[in-house]
Amino acid sequence: MKSSDLLATVPTSSATLVASAAEAGLDSPVPSCPDWTAERLVRHTGLVLRYVGKVLEAGRQIDPKGLPKPPPGELVLQWFEEMARITHDALAAKAPDDELWNWAGQPPVAAFWHRRIANELAVHAVDAELAAGRAPQVETELAADATDELLTVLLPAKVTAGATDLSGLGAIHVHCTDTEGEWLVTPTAAGVEVTREHAKGDAALRGPASEVLLRLCNRGEGGEVIGDPSAVADFTQRFTF
Repeated sequence: MKSSDLLATVPTSSATLVASAAEAGLDSPVPSCPDWTAERLVRHTGLVLRYVGKVLEAGRQIDPKGLPKPPPGELVLQWFEEMARITHDALAAKAPDDELWNWAGQPPVAAFWHRRIANELAVHAVDAELAAGRAPQVETELAADATDELLTVLLPAKVTAGATDLSGLGAIHVHCTDTEGEWLVTPTAAGVEVTREHAKGDAALRGPASEVLLRLCNRGEGGEVIGDPSAVADFTQRFTF
C-alpha cells in the first residue's frame, strides 16, 4: 500500500480502538494481550503514538523514558485521541522519502513510520474489539500489507536482535487467498530468510488476508493449515509482536 493509503486508515483504526475500549470498559481484560486491561491497551498504544510523534519532531531517535505518563482512568481515552490526531498529522506532513531514523534496520525514511503506525493501530484496534466481545476483521489490503511488514520487516528485526529464535523450525508458506500476497519463511543458520513467492514449505497457512494476519499475530485461529499443523503453532508461539 502507498503511504497515503496507509495513513488514511489511521483515523478509522484509532476511532475503533477508542470506541471498543470504552464499550468493553477500561477494567476489562484483553484476551489477546494476557494480563492487559483495556486501559493498559489504550495507554500502550497512545505511548507508541507519542513516541513516534517525538521522533518526527526531533528527526532522530529519542529516549522514551523521558515522555510524560498518560492520565489515569477515563481521561486516557481523550488523551489517546489527541495523540492519534497529532501523530497522524505529523506523519502526513512527511513525504515518504523524507529522511527519518527507524529502529528496524530499514531504509531511514518516513515511509517506514507511515506503515508501522497504520499497522500498529490496525492490530491494536483488533485487541480492543476482542475485549468488547466483537469478531474483528482487518480490511483486506491493509491486512495483506500488515502481514508483509510482519514477515519481511518485524520478524527479521527480532531475529537479528536475538528476541526471536526460530532454530529447529521448518519453512512455512503463507498465502492470502483474497488478494495478492505469498511468502516463504525459512529459518536458517544465520537467522531467517523471507521471500515473496509461491513455494512449498513444511507447512502452509492460507486464507483471507485478515484471517492470516490475525493468526500470525495470535489474535485468531482462522485460515487453513496444510501440512504439519504444529509448525504454524510453534512459529506463532515463538514470534510475538
